[in-house]
Amino acid sequence: LRQDHLERLGWRFYRIWSSDWVRNRQQSMERLAQAYESAVADSDKPRADSPKPALGAESRQEAAPYQPVPRQVLASRQGSTGRASEPAKPSGIPRGPRPYVQPNCFIDYYSPAKLIALVDWIESDTLLRTEEELLAEVMKDLGFSRRGSKIVAAITSAIRVARKRRVRRGT
Repeated sequence: LRQDHLERLGWRFYRIWSSDWVRNRQQSMERLAQAYESAVADSDKPRADSPKPALGAESRQEAAPYQPVPRQVLASRQGSTGRASEPAKPSGIPRGPRPYVQPNCFIDYYSPAKLIALVDWIESDTLLRTEEELLAEVMKDLGFSRRGSKIVAAITSAIRVARKRRVRRGT
């Protein structure tokens, strides 16, 4: 899971098998150096799917530092060649139907139970997310474009309750 999560974040992995290391350490180190140089060279190239910063993006970065990868982009990558530089396919349990939570309402409209159900549904894909990433995902799903203190407090509370319940259940 750790490798899958890091690959989704754009990391690359290079494996050295212990038998190769014991038999021919010098050749293994040369291949490692080549993989490192290739990764550095690729990281300097702009990615085609990375968004272009808009004017004034610096000020928005402080308010919302995490920008999740759109599901359409993830879905389009599933048919890719599987190169190491591309994030891995999401490999989780298929989600059930999305709970009915009407988007584009005021935060006070949503009961804690509705927010917790939405958090549970989003996390049911088994992808590892930080609390901040999950907050951004729920906000996006509900149609919020601004991070008001009431919005953040309500969703963060729902995230913590949902995760606490999951820990108690052992899932």
